[in-house]
Amino acid sequence: MSKDILEEALEITKGARNEDYGDCKVEFDRVAAMWSIIFEKEITPNQAALAMIALKITRQMNTHKRDNWVDIAGYARVGNIIND
Repeated sequence: MSKDILEEALEITKGARNEDYGDCKVEFDRVAAMWSIIFEKEITPNQAALAMIALKITRQMNTHKRDNWVDIAGYARVGNIIND
């Protein structure tokens, strides 16, 4: 049986994610700043996290993949962290 998606998302966002990409608050500040330049409109880190969740939802609508659900849970956790 597969690991629960919430457990997997927690492991990824607590360990490997930080090792690979650094602190999520810093990363999503950078993403928001870059998107603000691209879209010529203020984008917040919270909006960036929501947009990443939306991307995973659209992918899941096209093709069912467990990874999409794990990533949605992970982005939800990261969104909560960056808003603390």
